[in-house]
Amino acid sequence: MQKKVGEIRAWQVRSYVPGDEERVARLYQAVYGRPLSIDQYRWKLVETPWSLPAPNVWMADAGDRLAGHYAATPLRFKLGDELLTIGHTGDAMTHPEFRRQGVFTTVGLAAHEAWAAAGVPFMVGVPNDQWLSRRAPLGYREQFRVVWLWRPLRPERLLPRRFRQSGALHRLAKLGGRTWTALWNLPLRRTGDVTVTAVDRPGPIFDTLWQQLQGEYPALYVRDRAWLNYRYCEAPGYGYRILLARRREGPAGYIVYRITGDAERSSGWIVDFFTAADDRTAQSALLQAALAGMGAAGADTARVLLSPQVPLARMLRRAGFWRARGEFDASLVHLEQPLPDLSAPESWFTMAGDYDII
Repeated sequence: MQKKVGEIRAWQVRSYVPGDEERVARLYQAVYGRPLSIDQYRWKLVETPWSLPAPNVWMADAGDRLAGHYAATPLRFKLGDELLTIGHTGDAMTHPEFRRQGVFTTVGLAAHEAWAAAGVPFMVGVPNDQWLSRRAPLGYREQFRVVWLWRPLRPERLLPRRFRQSGALHRLAKLGGRTWTALWNLPLRRTGDVTVTAVDRPGPIFDTLWQQLQGEYPALYVRDRAWLNYRYCEAPGYGYRILLARRREGPAGYIVYRITGDAERSSGWIVDFFTAADDRTAQSALLQAALAGMGAAGADTARVLLSPQVPLARMLRRAGFWRARGEFDASLVHLEQPLPDLSAPESWFTMAGDYDII
């Protein structure tokens, strides 16, 4: 497939071939103004443990540079009693010199046609603000919204610098922050017979947990140890931390978080939080341990992405989390097959770790 823009430049749509990484990195730099880690790119799109029956990376090749890029990370998805291989779409880029020439739509449609012809049932995506206008032509169908919730961990650190430089006012703010933190932590104190430990690399007990909990939610990515090791332990440069909850030697759930920022301002991000839907004891124990770990690592805030309508969001609000700026469409991508109805947030367990958001 070739596209010609006037008499100036032509570009051709093709799939990935080994060695494209450096060209993709140059495109990424031109689009976002920052470098792309080749190791992260290969981990996410090239050296994945699962694969689609058609190429998962597509691009517009203009000869001396790439004009565009669109891809999907292959993943396993459980829908009812059926196990499917689908993908999370993303990494949509158009070079600034090729914008308004149909690059994004042409590359995206070529990818979708190839995936549909190979029998991929559907894709999952979270369109960002930069390409919402192309969502409908590419077959994206919004299911529900996912939003950021946040909670201050050290409120006094969030005050303006000039306020913190006043010793008396800073001490007063710190005392008030400790009071609020104690109040927010009250719902988390009853952890019963649940214990929480840090895990360097998930083992067989996480497969046991998945077998126990997979029936709790009608639709979700497979969350066994293979997924956790790939997504969190092998992700280069992210530094994820995994905590496991146990109840009488058996698994009760896990939570995954990471820290970003610097000495001046730092945030903790909860990217996955998996328990039985109504297991408040395990949820409280895991959240309490994660917040303590974030605070010990110097994080000023804690953030989590999920639908505000699910029970876990209500539990988090009771623990001091508030609505923050930023939201996404949790969408399915139509690939010429009937789409499942997952428009009720309670029917689809999804969090930030399912995507490449954080």
